[in-house]
Amino acid sequence: MRAEVRMWSGSPQQRRFVAVYHDDGRAVGALGWNDPRGLRDAARTLSAPETARRV
Repeated sequence: MRAEVRMWSGSPQQRRFVAVYHDDGRAVGALGWNDPRGLRDAARTLSAPETARRV
């Protein structure tokens, strides 16, 4: 399957962003660039119980 990418915060044009990867509606991974706080927040969501991961 192919994961869908959604911007969590920022934008690539700003060169500061966090993108969250989703598979079947579930957050399964994150990529951060120059935004450690945003990546930390996304990681918290990824490590939450299954019901909270449907973002």
